[in-house]
Amino acid sequence: VFTTRAGHARETVQQVDPSSCDGIVIVSGDGLVHEVFNGLSSRRDAGEAMRIPIGHIPGGSGNGLAKSVLHACGEGFGVLDAAFIIGKGGQQPLDLMTVSQPNQPLRTSFLSLAGGVIADIDLGSESLRSFGNLRFTLYAVVCVAWPRPLKGQLVYWPAEAPDTPSPSARPDLEGPLPEGPWVTVEDDFTAFWAMNTAWASSDSHIAPGQALDSGSWSLVLLRNAGRVPLTQFLLAIDDGSHVGQEKVE
Repeated sequence: VFTTRAGHARETVQQVDPSSCDGIVIVSGDGLVHEVFNGLSSRRDAGEAMRIPIGHIPGGSGNGLAKSVLHACGEGFGVLDAAFIIGKGGQQPLDLMTVSQPNQPLRTSFLSLAGGVIADIDLGSESLRSFGNLRFTLYAVVCVAWPRPLKGQLVYWPAEAPDTPSPSARPDLEGPLPEGPWVTVEDDFTAFWAMNTAWASSDSHIAPGQALDSGSWSLVLLRNAGRVPLTQFLLAIDDGSHVGQEKVE
């Protein structure tokens, strides 16, 4: 199936019969994989449909999922590498998340949740898609020259807590926090990046050591940073060395 418009992949997988499907192979960037997950998770038989194996051959700008899977398998990064591990038939569980926003339907997602300069680079470079992965670098120059910190409140349940939050403990966006070891951070975030994969793109090693099915997220914060530490941060994410920088949490 060649997709021709937004939502095409979602509609297609909503019609798939899981009993007659050995798997779904997607040649795309991370966006189309996101669309497939949402198509499967919105079905009435979502429990069964979400067990269909998904294979991803990188064909987009970022390709963070393919890079993370190939890295975890000890393989190089490329179309043939991805096709090779799909052909071997092994399966790797992947953690997913549910995203809730006011007046919006629930969405199923993976890879990352970002804010501040990271979101600005991702969204602002949409018009530069013809440049491939280079679009992120080009727009990063703009964002370093004119940074726009995100003033917000971050609330999370620490991974080292003895218990995991039950569904009833998940906070309402408009209400008070339920009881639990919640951590609240309120500040100006230069960069905010939560990752459930090791790589955000094929050249952005944001969360070294992050497993695909750990049940937790890696959180990277850069607060109240000027142009110099922001530049140092962006130049170091390709090999994960940003983790040791003074301003990075």
